[in-house]
Amino acid sequence: MKSSAISDQKRLVRAEHWLFARSFLRARDAVHNAKWRLLTIAGPDPAEEITCIRELMPKALITAIDIDQQNLLASIVAGANEVVCHDIFEFDEAPARNRMGNSPIPSSKLGGPFDVVCLDLTGPASAELVQAVKVYFKALVKGGALIVTFSYGRDVTEFYAHHWRLGRGLYLQEREAIASLKMPDRIRERMWFLLGSRIKSVRSVMQYRGGAMPMISVLLTKDPRPQPAAQFTSIEPGDYEVAVTSESLGNVYACPADRIEALRRSAVAKRAVLTRKLRVAAEQPSGDSKLL
Repeated sequence: MKSSAISDQKRLVRAEHWLFARSFLRARDAVHNAKWRLLTIAGPDPAEEITCIRELMPKALITAIDIDQQNLLASIVAGANEVVCHDIFEFDEAPARNRMGNSPIPSSKLGGPFDVVCLDLTGPASAELVQAVKVYFKALVKGGALIVTFSYGRDVTEFYAHHWRLGRGLYLQEREAIASLKMPDRIRERMWFLLGSRIKSVRSVMQYRGGAMPMISVLLTKDPRPQPAAQFTSIEPGDYEVAVTSESLGNVYACPADRIEALRRSAVAKRAVLTRKLRVAAEQPSGDSKLL
């Protein structure tokens, strides 16, 4: 398999959140597949993600955005329908309302709105990302989904804890909702800083190990109707192997057929070793027997 800085845990999380998005859109539209409009960041190696999307949503219209022309060219080769050379943090401005100043809105270059927007980033939960979440949430159609990925572990923990304490009297329902999720405080505090009142729109939170540091991927839906409670999942070593060997989903999980077969053989061998150890342990005399 081509070497990559992307971790297997990252591949698992990416596939699971695109599967989640597809299920959400299918339930919304009561169709198996449609020409759903998707926006994703191209990045230096877009083929894996675009292949994953194509496997799950073959009719989707994929727009890739990036400021690097090489990344955009790679997206075209990988199968994107449209590419836009643009900085994801540059927005248009809507006319001022009630003297409150101009409001940032998605760039007209993107040609939205979209059914799914994926902001797959590597930086921490910064003020810049807070603004991006607000703007790209506006880029969704009603009933759309937003996937946001960011890092943690090398940022200032006290900064996020401070914002969590400041917001004690705000958005009480939202704070209660996120407090009910069984997740580490350091993740809860970062999500609160990033999303604020949009916490109520969170449907899935996945913690995983990226290529260089711990990461969080959050999926939100823009749907006013009652939704199932959000779920928090911490990806553990070995979860990727379980996922790719349980089904023939090589393209979804960016795992070629030969590697899937190798993982299956490895899983069978590990089960055989475990079974043998259990059998040997069962055949050993008990402690009482040794005293006789």
